[in-house]
Amino acid sequence: MPFVFLLFLIAWIGTADAEPSTASTQPTVILAYGEYPPYYGRGLYREGFISEIVVKAYALSGYEVELVYLPAWQRSVEETKNGRFDGLLTMWHSQRREQWFLFSNPLPANEIGFYKHVDSPFTFNSVDDLASARVGTVRGVIYPPELEDAGAVVEEVTYLKQNIAKLLKQRIDMALTDKAVGRHILLSLYPEHKDDIIFIEPSLALINQHLVISRKADNAQEKLNAFNRGYAILKESGEIVRLATKYGIEPTIVK
Repeated sequence: MPFVFLLFLIAWIGTADAEPSTASTQPTVILAYGEYPPYYGRGLYREGFISEIVVKAYALSGYEVELVYLPAWQRSVEETKNGRFDGLLTMWHSQRREQWFLFSNPLPANEIGFYKHVDSPFTFNSVDDLASARVGTVRGVIYPPELEDAGAVVEEVTYLKQNIAKLLKQRIDMALTDKAVGRHILLSLYPEHKDDIIFIEPSLALINQHLVISRKADNAQEKLNAFNRGYAILKESGEIVRLATKYGIEPTIVK
């Protein structure tokens, strides 16, 4: 056997089982996310509809995305605000939050409203109907001030699934949430009770979601701009509608 070939063979055997290099020269953006299925969440295909949009949008701008799972919404907000993460999936816009976060162009909106137990007599046609109602919300989430102004008793929990469980036991009268999220949790965790919890029509509001970048993140504005550039390409190509169809979501954006 020729000596040169032998040396090549030895070298090849020595490296054949080695792990391929994962080093990357691309910049990385680190984003916190929690449980808000089908938009995003652990265990969902590609971490969900919004997660897939964000990863693809950043890829088009030359960025890699590291998603860090934090199920408690309030904790993820506080740690992103303090700069531990570059950004967060997702948030509704408010002027108060602008002091801590930069907001992306609008992502598909949440259809916000109330779920109730099928045996509950409560209805919702105006805020007056909320008088004395026990309404479940998630800690750290902005909810309409009309709730308390109307005399509703607001009960906060850490996770939305806790409110669905409380509805099933009729420990609250209504739970405030996105229509698709409430239905997903009900079907995933309590399929045997899928007809016991219903969404009250009409919905309360359509509110755009946003990717947010912490003002304490390095190169915060560039990281936001990079997402917006890639996201514009996805929208123009029709990819957002295609993904929405795959996930069974209506990709409405409020103008």
